[in-house]
Order: sequence, then structure tokens, then C-alpha cells
Amino acid sequence: MYLASGKKQILLFPQSDREYLYMRKEPGHQMESSIFIRELIENSSAWEIRRKYPSLSRTKPYIAELFPGDVMYIPHMWFHEVYSTGDSLGVSTWVTNTG
Repeated sequence: MYLASGKKQILLFPQSDREYLYMRKEPGHQMESSIFIRELIENSSAWEIRRKYPSLSRTKPYIAELFPGDVMYIPHMWFHEVYSTGDSLGVSTWVTNTG
């Protein structure tokens, strides 16, 4: 992801956290969490989160902040949530290994 203007925050989880992220079960969405974790953290108390989503305490998230001109590579199979803090313009692309 390249950020041209504004600011973005990215919440990242390694592949090893998958089993703790309450993944969706619908076909075509198995690589997505069924909850928006940052939103949950901002709008709930720690007690509420532990009660409703006890497995989240086993995750090892990373938080990155991007500023204009920053480029970030998100490794394959890392789960992430991207948030803009105000207006922003970013460009992202998928990179595939063609052998």
C-alpha cells in the first residue's frame, strides 16, 4: 500500500492468530474476521471484550501508521484492518508469485 495523502492506521495479525480472530464461515469470506476489531476496542471496555470474545486475548497484533509517501507491504495471509483518520488517498495492489 502506498499512501499519497492523509494518514492511515493498519492493524495486522500474523497467520498464527487466525484461529483466535472469529473468522467468517460464509463461502468466499473465510479469510475475513466476523468482527471489526479496532471498532470493538474503541467502543467496548476490556471486560466486555474478554467476555464476548475471549480468544482475542491470545492474538499478537501489530499497529502501523502510514503518512504521505509511506509504502507498506502486508505479507501473504496476514489479516489486517485499514483505517483512515480523515481524508486520505492510497493505492494498493495484489502481488502474486507467478513462479
